Amino acid sequence: MAIVEAAAATAAVTQALKLLRSLGNKIPPEVLEAVTEAYSHALTSQQEQLELIGKVQELEATIAKYDNWETEKDHYELYQIKPSGGFVYRLRKECVQDCVQDAEPDHYICPNCYGNRRKSILQMDYNPKANISRRFATFLLTCTCCEAEIPCPRDIFAQETPNP
Repeated sequence: MAIVEAAAATAAVTQALKLLRSLGNKIPPEVLEAVTEAYSHALTSQQEQLELIGKVQELEATIAKYDNWETEKDHYELYQIKPSGGFVYRLRKECVQDCVQDAEPDHYICPNCYGNRRKSILQMDYNPKANISRRFATFLLTCTCCEAEIPCPRDIFAQETPNP
């Protein structure tokens, strides 16, 4: 039953209930009880339909989110950082022009988050564990979502950038 039909049924039962009540004691109590029960069922049915409509909308939004991710993830490829050997995702060369036009800067995304259908841009940070001068130190690409740390050279974007 569609939501409009449920609302119409509820309105009809409400009118019947008002009519029966206006007749007073002339209506047998079992008829009044049956109409009241029908009214209650109509309201319950209408509420259940509204809940189902909400669930359908949530599922449609989830499907749209998955479809958007499928499109987004196709813009990236797995890339091994040298010399550290860590892996990240970077923009595919064939997607570079589209991203440049959309003003998206060079970036890498977290492989853990990528696997969880999330785009999390890695942030460059100094590696305090290296214990050497900052000039020759290694750096980390850090994920702000899952806190993954991937060692990388300071000039990672100069070596081989996602956007040539």
